[in-house]
Formats: sequence, C-alpha cells, structure tokens
Amino acid sequence: MKVRNLEVKKGLLLALVTSLVLTATGCSKKSDCQEKEYHLHKYEKGNIVRFLPREELDYQGYHWTEKVYFTDPDFYEYADKNRLLEIGANKDYIAGVQNSQKDYYEYEYTFMTIMPMGKILMPIPVTDWTTDPNYGGLTGNVRLCHPMHYAYKVEKDEKGKRRLIKSPLVEDILEIEDEYPMFRENFTEVVKTDVKDDTKEFIK
Repeated sequence: MKVRNLEVKKGLLLALVTSLVLTATGCSKKSDCQEKEYHLHKYEKGNIVRFLPREELDYQGYHWTEKVYFTDPDFYEYADKNRLLEIGANKDYIAGVQNSQKDYYEYEYTFMTIMPMGKILMPIPVTDWTTDPNYGGLTGNVRLCHPMHYAYKVEKDEKGKRRLIKSPLVEDILEIEDEYPMFRENFTEVVKTDVKDDTKEFIK
C-alpha cells in the first residue's frame, strides 16, 4: 500500500522532540508538514505502529514521525475512526503480547454485603472470583482462564459501505493475517472454562 516516501524539512525531528507537549487549550500541537497531497504519517507508541491521516504530534498516546505515505484515503479514514492497526507492521508487538500471556486459574469465593430492601438493609451473600487459591470464603468452584486473540477485516457491502468483521478467537492472529489483516491494540479475550470436580484438588 506504500507508494513513496517524502523528505521532511530539516530540523523537523528536532521540532518533534521539543514539541511533544499539549498546548494551553489541551489540543495537541501540529507538525509543520507542508505536503498538500493526501498522505499518512507513521505514528509510534513504544513498538506499536499506526498509520494515520493526521498531523498532531501526539495522538492517543502515539507520536508523529517523519515517515510519509500515499495510499487509499477512504480506507485509512475508516481505520482511524475504528482504531485499527495493521498486523503486518506490528508483528513483534503482537508476538510479544501473545507470548507473555499464560493460562491461569480463578477461584470462586463468597462474602456478605448489605443491600437495601425497601427501608430495610438486608445482608445477602455475593459471589466473585479471585486468582488467590488461599483467599477466604472459597466455594470450591474453579475455572481455567485461557487467553485467546482476535483480529479484523474490512469489507464492503452491496451498497459500497465498509463494515468491520471480527475473526473467530484464535491462539495466534499472525496465522490469520492473510484473511484478517487488521487488529486493535487490545486484541485479547480470556475464555473461562469450569474445571471438573475430580481435578480441582490438584490446582494451585
């Protein structure tokens, strides 16, 4: 999708470093990019990359850089609005997130709380979950929490309107990049499954 890079005015990088602050009105300062043709800038946050049709030096925690690309305006306006990032430009970030996530267990516990019943306050039992196997008030119910991941693709309907389609949950979104090439910064969903009674005593 990248067509060509543009040279940016000398001194722009220095201006970027010294200008990554908010103005008194709370609006992010603009770059001094003079390019008139439609283009994108590569924004970075740590090792996450996002391509945006913007000129703010700071945008949603991402920092503007001097890289400039020409591409499909409609698609990237839609991607910006829907907070989409390209899997292909963020493989190291994705791999790092997925490799850092492990299965874990949650343990159900119960406690008493006070709820108003008309004009009377009544104690009622409430259940919740903790990752601490030694927590007080455990009920004996245990569930396995397994991180899964999802990505997106963008399609057009019969009227030419774009729509966002979420992938099925998968172990690794890098393996479905060809069909679902976009993702969001938070792309994890934890699947929780009850543990059978005969295995609970071995889980800690």
